[in-house]
Amino acid sequence: MAITDAMIVPTDDCSSWLETHFDLLGNAAAIRSNRQSFTKGERIYTRNETAHHAYAVLEGAVRASHCLPDGRRHLRAFHLPGEIFGLDGDALRSHETEALVKTTMLAVRLDDLDREAGLDAGLAWGLCNLAAGELRKAREHMVLLGRKSALERVAAFLLEMDRRLATKGVMSLPMCEHDMADYLGLSNETVSRCLTKLQALRIIVLSKRRTVRFLDRAGLHEFDAS
Repeated sequence: MAITDAMIVPTDDCSSWLETHFDLLGNAAAIRSNRQSFTKGERIYTRNETAHHAYAVLEGAVRASHCLPDGRRHLRAFHLPGEIFGLDGDALRSHETEALVKTTMLAVRLDDLDREAGLDAGLAWGLCNLAAGELRKAREHMVLLGRKSALERVAAFLLEMDRRLATKGVMSLPMCEHDMADYLGLSNETVSRCLTKLQALRIIVLSKRRTVRFLDRAGLHEFDAS
């Protein structure tokens, strides 16, 4: 089942999250930051590029990926409204990032963050927590790829997006099936079959504009076997 373009905007819950994390960035954001907008498909940074900024997604969505030597794409993460990315800790970027849809972000200088973290223990601790959260998500993604069936992967993905987008029964996905497939280590056809099965079981309803309506979250959790 093909799904077409959609746009994602922050929910009230995401806005609260952003306010909290902008407080975390504190003086660094006030010293040197700027609002940036990207069109669909526009690159934010490339692999092996010198890292200068961290980014907070205000509106839209970002994908992080890199190409394997055989040409296959490994899609490692999605960054959604209310989330901060670009805190890699390395001088050079290990992957590239692109806007999935029209996206607006706040860019903050990494050297400002580093300097302020040396002066503000609360900021330093908050950044450590952000890094720990990214490590946890990476571990969960490894388990998903290595230990779960195709249907379990798709179910887990939908539940993850539901949680991160703070939806209340209906959500609009900014990524296409091809992005989902690369993130889950599956083929486009397999993702489509899994979505079709979940609809046939009356667990979700998926529209042509990537809008997912949850009919049976408990049933979805049953497929998300850990």
